[in-house]
Amino acid sequence: MVALTEDLPEKKLLRGQVGTVVETLAPGVYEVEFCDDDGRTFATAALRESHNTPALSACTYRLINRRTEQAMIDEMNEIIFLVDEAPERGYQARALGESIFTEADDLESLHVHVRDAVQCHFEPNQAPKIIRLHFVREEVIAL
Repeated sequence: MVALTEDLPEKKLLRGQVGTVVETLAPGVYEVEFCDDDGRTFATAALRESHNTPALSACTYRLINRRTEQAMIDEMNEIIFLVDEAPERGYQARALGESIFTEADDLESLHVHVRDAVQCHFEPNQAPKIIRLHFVREEVIAL
């Protein structure tokens, strides 16, 4: 699975959307399929693992996993949130692969809000055991 780290407006895909790698097209280039909650494909894109090629700079993404079968089973006990700074202040967190979104003014409150949101979203015996927060920070440096 992969999560976009940038919007792809030409494909109507937003940063944070999760897709599935369906084919390796070349070393470091993957065909990624994006599906709705009913499993219907709404977009596909050829994405490069790094963004060294200017024509593909909008196609950067973060590879979430390419693991063994056992690691994928272990992963079912984990949920990953992309966390970034909110436009005004504080933090916002969006789960990968689940429809969970929350925000808070500080990190301590964010931990509480994320934990509460996960507990509300899942049935008690189906909730993941681990919540992983992946902080995304974007900086622009002028030359």
